[in-house]
Amino acid sequence: MGCPRWALGEVQDVDLQVTPRTEGFPAGALIVQVFAPNPIGPMIFVNHFPNWQLNFERERELQALAAARLIEYRAAPDQSAGGNGR
Repeated sequence: MGCPRWALGEVQDVDLQVTPRTEGFPAGALIVQVFAPNPIGPMIFVNHFPNWQLNFERERELQALAAARLIEYRAAPDQSAGGNGR
């Protein structure tokens, strides 16, 4: 028995260059909506790549906030139904 392929919705590559200090690292997030069959239903998968440098705590917090806001927007009821909400 093979692995089922579920339909994908919008795939988004988010640039998390939040301050000039983050320019030397490809900080970003990948977000994809997966339309799984019932009873699971649609899901949002996120892979977040923040800056790793120890003294970049402020940048990591800004990056986490930017990613969380976008995830919250994408998880809104009009987004999970497959609409673009615009």
